[in-house]
Amino acid sequence: MPRRSIALVLGVAASATLFVSLADGAVSPQDTQLRRACVTAANRIANAVIHAATTQVQVITVPFRVVAAGTLIGRIAFNPSGSRIGVAGDAPSTGGLGCATGAIGPGVPKGPGHSQVVSTLRRTFTAPGRHTLRFELGASGRRILARLGAADRAYRKQHPHGQRPPSIAFGVSLSYTPAG
Repeated sequence: MPRRSIALVLGVAASATLFVSLADGAVSPQDTQLRRACVTAANRIANAVIHAATTQVQVITVPFRVVAAGTLIGRIAFNPSGSRIGVAGDAPSTGGLGCATGAIGPGVPKGPGHSQVVSTLRRTFTAPGRHTLRFELGASGRRILARLGAADRAYRKQHPHGQRPPSIAFGVSLSYTPAG
């Protein structure tokens, strides 16, 4: 199990730079906070994937600091059958800030597969402060993690020589539109 954890975390670090999509212009304090939230969300999703065999995650929480009032839209997508993630290339809305990041676990087949949005969050902030974003996984997201957990338990009992442990590709996108 430790090897799998290391491989997936390295996969997050390596692929995060491939999927980042940011708005043009100078980096604002809110943009910095948005990027931090993207990286934190990707790490928390990776943790849920790594531990799918032992723990069923219902909600993924991400700390988020609001610098200026505005609206945040976030999406999480899973792809158990391919390496493309639907949210990874999303561009932020006009005049807004945005980021998207994702990871492809070891052993995920190359190709499009079928990316599914498993959680959507829309939240309006009226004042600056520290908040917690709660991404509640839908039925399809819980089902994908349950199947991954079952496949991982079967792999640990008897893994074929030369095969990698089961995993999925995932992505998260956050876009923030300042009020006004």
